[in-house]
Amino acid sequence: MIGLESDLRRILTVTLKARHDDLTDQLNRLIMVKLFLVCCLIMGISWFTDSINCIVPAINTVETAFVSQACWIQGFYVFKPLMTRFDVAFFGIPRDIDSNGLLASGELCTVQPSFGIASDKCIPMEKIFYLQYQWMPFLIGSLSAVYYIPYVFFLQANSDMISLKAAVMGKEKPSKIVSMFFGCKPQRFLQLRVVSSIFVKSLYLIVNIGTFVFLNFLLNGEYYKYGVKWANWSKQSNADAFDYMGKKTNPRPGSQLLPPFGYCELFESSKDIKYTVANKHKFVCELSQHVLYQYCLLVLWFFIIGGIIVSALGIFFHVYQYVHLICVRYSYKGHKNMFLKTLTLREFLYLDLIKTKNNKLYEEVIENLELQSSVKMRNGRSHHTSVTEIDLLTK
Repeated sequence: MIGLESDLRRILTVTLKARHDDLTDQLNRLIMVKLFLVCCLIMGISWFTDSINCIVPAINTVETAFVSQACWIQGFYVFKPLMTRFDVAFFGIPRDIDSNGLLASGELCTVQPSFGIASDKCIPMEKIFYLQYQWMPFLIGSLSAVYYIPYVFFLQANSDMISLKAAVMGKEKPSKIVSMFFGCKPQRFLQLRVVSSIFVKSLYLIVNIGTFVFLNFLLNGEYYKYGVKWANWSKQSNADAFDYMGKKTNPRPGSQLLPPFGYCELFESSKDIKYTVANKHKFVCELSQHVLYQYCLLVLWFFIIGGIIVSALGIFFHVYQYVHLICVRYSYKGHKNMFLKTLTLREFLYLDLIKTKNNKLYEEVIENLELQSSVKMRNGRSHHTSVTEIDLLTK
């Protein structure tokens, strides 16, 4: 347990430092990644230590250990029609183990009784099988990597902004910054950078929504309103919520997502010199791992919903920044500021970053840009003005 606590502490630790991406992106790529890793670790410990336990009568010829292992491999099931009924022993399991069908009246019946003639009126109930416990920890661990993928694209799409930030922090000369970042790239390239930046923001939203839809698909469509169901269920009194021996008027949302009890069916087949055995067994089994999975998936549900909201806000603020800079660009009037209208949107972002980091440097860069523009107009050249020309003018 001491080792587990240290691992959890190490995973959850977030170092406070300046980062290249926005706060909304950091919440997704840091918090969500760490949360998925923690859930993967917790589920993984349960995966290694717990097993399926089935009710095996003492007179049964099949060994209990074999039943547990075989049921772990084959999975177990509950009856779908009983997931909305309350006259059950466990969630989705009838009180009579022979009951596997329904009459038109809704009464439980046996499709193939041990004695007597089968009735055509007894319709078999649909089974829903659960095998998520076999691979769920590995899936959650894999999803943590998916949340980091947008940051890889971010580093590629914003390599110029990262280089500019390093130049500003490294106290480069204004003339060198102008020569390195302004007027040295084709406009189409800079426009592509702007589009790529918006795409990265959208990618965080796509990852959150995609993860939510994917988990909902794997969990038989029960994950969609999982958190809402928990919130509604928690409003019940303690007696109504946990009276497992009474009439279950409102089953736990966790049981609807991943039932902790279910049926497991096995064929027994063996032969020796004297005997040949061919038999079919049906056991009620419990899977305690599902209880832990339920709570981990509940926490993930709320954080994924929060991640969707944060990602959407990130896109909104990013686009708002672009719109604001475009309005600023077209608001310049007079001959003095005409050179600013020749700058692209990406170059305005450069100026915005410089102003945020170093206001004095920003003013010097503006002066250099104005000098560069005047040199171009005087000489009638459209190519980039050299650093030497600007240095001579500033001197």
